[in-house]
This record gives sequence, C-alpha cells and structure tokens, in this order.
Amino acid sequence: MHENIIPHRHRQIEETFVHSFPFLHFVMLWDKLISFTHLFIESVLVCFRFCTQKMFFLFVCLKYYVFCVAACEALIQDRSVNRFNLHRNNRRTRQCPVISQYPLCVDDDWGSKCPSGCRLQGFIDAQHANSLMRLRKICARTQQYISETTSNMLTTAKVYKAHRKIIVQTHVSELRYVDVAEALHRNLTLLRKRSGELSQKLKELQHLILEQIKEMHRTEVDIDIKIRACQGSCKSTSVYSIDHQYYKSMRDSLAELGQTAEKKRTVFKDTKLQLHPVPAPPVSLSYRMIPIVRKELLTKFEDIEQNQVVLEDIWEDLLNE
Repeated sequence: MHENIIPHRHRQIEETFVHSFPFLHFVMLWDKLISFTHLFIESVLVCFRFCTQKMFFLFVCLKYYVFCVAACEALIQDRSVNRFNLHRNNRRTRQCPVISQYPLCVDDDWGSKCPSGCRLQGFIDAQHANSLMRLRKICARTQQYISETTSNMLTTAKVYKAHRKIIVQTHVSELRYVDVAEALHRNLTLLRKRSGELSQKLKELQHLILEQIKEMHRTEVDIDIKIRACQGSCKSTSVYSIDHQYYKSMRDSLAELGQTAEKKRTVFKDTKLQLHPVPAPPVSLSYRMIPIVRKELLTKFEDIEQNQVVLEDIWEDLLNE
C-alpha cells in the first residue's frame, strides 16, 4: 500500500539510485523494515486496547509482520546474490563495459537518464585509452623527429668537414695572394721610383747634350769665320760649310723626346690591394649547446678570420719626386 502511494517519477529516481549506488539499497530496506516495525507496534497497541474484543486483529497483525520480515529477508538475499555476481563479473573483466555513446545529464534528467557508476567508469576508461593512444602517437612522432634530426646533423657534420677543407685552402690561398700582391706593389713602387730617377737623369743628360750641341755649333761658326778671314792672306784655303739644318734637327729631336717623357709620366693612378677584417655574426648559445656540435666541433668557422678584399687608390706625381 505504501509503494502504491509513491509516484512513478520518484520510483524511477529510486531505481536509478539503487542501480548506481548498491549500498543505498540496504538503507532503503532498513527504512522499510523500520516502517514495518512502527506499523507492527501500532497494531500491537491497538490490539492491547481492544484485546478483549479484537484478538483476531492481533493475530492478523502478527501474521502480517511475519510476512513482511520474510519478504524483506528474501529481497535482501536476492540483492546480495545479484551484487555478489556483479562484483564477481567485475573482478573477472576488471572493467565495466564500454559504451560508445554517453548522453549528458541535466538537472531535470537526474534520476532517469543519469549514467550509472559503471557507465561513468567505462567512459573514464575510454577517455584514458584515447589519451594513452594519443600520447603513444606523440612519443612515436617525437622519436621519429629525433632520429631524423640526428641523421640530418650527421649529414651536416660530413658536409661541414668536406667544405671546411676547401674553405681553409681558399683562406690560405687568399692570404698568399695578398702577400704576393703586396710584394708586387712594393716592387712596382721601387721600379717607378727608379724610373723617375732615371727620367730625371735623362733630362739632365738631355740638357747637357743640348749645351754641347750649342757649343759645337758656336765652335764651327767661329772656325768658319776664321777661315773666311784668312782667305786673302793665306796661300791656299779649303772650302768649309756649316750644316745648320743638322744642328736644328738635333735640337728638335731632343725637345720632342723631353715632351714625350713628360706626357707619359706626369700623373698616374695606383691601386693597392688590402684586406679589411669583417665582424662575424654572433653565434647563438643554443647552437653551441647541441650535443653533436660540441662533439664534432662544428664552430661555424669561428676560427677562420673573415676578411674583405679592398682596392685603395693612390695618386702619385712623379714630377714631384
């Protein structure tokens, strides 16, 4: 009679809680037993009041009490057997059955659609398995990246060693070329100075030759004058003629030679080869901390000085030397 009073909604909530939390079943059974006990006590009191007249009711109440106790014990035993079988099955499988879809519960659905503890455990296990699978994929991909990076670094080390030999040879050849260029520049400078000195000497010799030509010309003119003066007093004379054109051509040749030397050696442009150091870019600390870089000494050619070849213009005036 008491169960018929409970609404259908409350009965669904009660069944859901009993299915989700088995220990609530014992609480409910205990509550029913207490209610039956109260009912029995009230019946006994009524029977004692009317014991002389209603002994039959006492017998009915006692029979009703025995029937309720037997029903409760049978229900408890049945629930215990079911719970024992459920625990035994859970021990065998060690997990609750996993369902693909787990509908969410709202406040209005609590008691009718809320998932049980087993479904929640299954949902947790499914999410745990999914997380483990994703972590395994991440670990496998990370290991793949590490192996590929190691392979790339080994290839980079081989390329570095092969190119380092070429770069070192090129650097040494560059230094030698600069040394040879400086020695050649010094020799050319000495040669130009020597050429300037010889040019100055040539000018002096040209001046002396011109003076000698003039002196020879005056001497011949004097000889010609004396010979002509002696023609009347001398018994015999010889004919002597001065080649003025010859002396003029000699003076013109000397003047032309001086002008030619002055035109070619007035001012010239000289270039000097020099090496200027170039600041190297800073190397990051993260690159130096790479294990293979520290092991193979991949220093990004820090031990090789970087230079820039520069041609400097030098103007010189040989006439002022």
